[in-house]
Amino acid sequence: MKTFFRTVKSALSSRHFYLDILKGDKPIGFLYTFILQGFVALVITVFLSVGFFASLPALRTEAINAYPAELELTLKGGQVSINQPSPYFLFEKAVVIDTTATADIETLESYKVDALITKTAVISKRDTGKIEIMPLKELPDFSVDKTKVVAWVEKASAFAPLVPPILFFSMWLFTTVAIYISSLVYALIVWLVLYLLGHDTSYRNAYSVTLYTRTIPSVLKLPFLPSLLIVVIATLIAYKKR
Repeated sequence: MKTFFRTVKSALSSRHFYLDILKGDKPIGFLYTFILQGFVALVITVFLSVGFFASLPALRTEAINAYPAELELTLKGGQVSINQPSPYFLFEKAVVIDTTATADIETLESYKVDALITKTAVISKRDTGKIEIMPLKELPDFSVDKTKVVAWVEKASAFAPLVPPILFFSMWLFTTVAIYISSLVYALIVWLVLYLLGHDTSYRNAYSVTLYTRTIPSVLKLPFLPSLLIVVIATLIAYKKR
């Protein structure tokens, strides 16, 4: 691990380190990038997990309270029935259940809701304004009430401890692979810059320079153009002949 931190310091401040890359005396940088992104993913995961677990009780309560205690909804044979009078509004009047209504645009708009559940279909309006109608005849029979909602929420909450490790490993692997791939493009520009500076080197070395000069951009999660600008500037500083 000491070697890794020495490499970070050299990648950020040592001109001799970059000159050694052109001599082929340094690793290409795959392992360096992999470990660096592991640290970055760990820090981000810790911060996100703190917020996630702090808000989890409130989210669980909100999910449970969103479903009315008196409502039981049943789907049997492709037909919806409820134990309350129709129309019945849900989720702060974003959804309405009306088993006597027709699943058409006029009825949906007359209720001024995002979704209308009729006896045989669900009609909803997307954010894009597109209207979708889903027949219920293909769905399996089921019933929902407050007790089942509470049980589902509690079961889902039991998986909460899995969120941080899944987030960590997904972020670590995805960002590392993304850097490996995008650096193929960066390296072409670095290769050209090195050539213009009088360094006749291989694409492999240019790719290695790219991985090491992307230390700060990858830690800060900068987008393509700012990252490329920093890589080019770092290359100019490291290899400009004195």
